[in-house]
Amino acid sequence: MAEIERDRLLAYFAGIGSSVIFGLSFLFTKNA
Repeated sequence: MAEIERDRLLAYFAGIGSSVIFGLSFLFTKNA
């Protein structure tokens, strides 16, 4: 049970991280 929840949290944070990185790179390329 705990391992499934941990994997779900990891996937959740990985998705947020990739979204933030994508957003930042998009802003930087748009401003450049």
